[in-house]
Amino acid sequence: MVFAGSMILSFPILLAFRPRIGKAECSFGLIIAICSLMASGLRPWALKSLPGTVVFPVTAISVTLLVLAPGRLIWKEKLGKWGMFGAVAAILSILLLTLQV
Repeated sequence: MVFAGSMILSFPILLAFRPRIGKAECSFGLIIAICSLMASGLRPWALKSLPGTVVFPVTAISVTLLVLAPGRLIWKEKLGKWGMFGAVAAILSILLLTLQV
């Protein structure tokens, strides 16, 4: 539902800016969608064996890193100081949310 909602909310932006979407972008988007569906489907299975305090941070941090890695390796994106700060802050925030006091 989240991804469908995101797609619906993205349509006005697509109509306004009309970006060129090529075959490579569509195939990469399809691969990401399949991986996302698999991850969402496997999360309840993992929760049967592991506590949520382990499953949710691991999946959230994994997603963060798996988004950053292809950007750097495939598209040669440079994060810069603020981008790196944001990535580290996001990962630390996820870890801090899981601390049980």
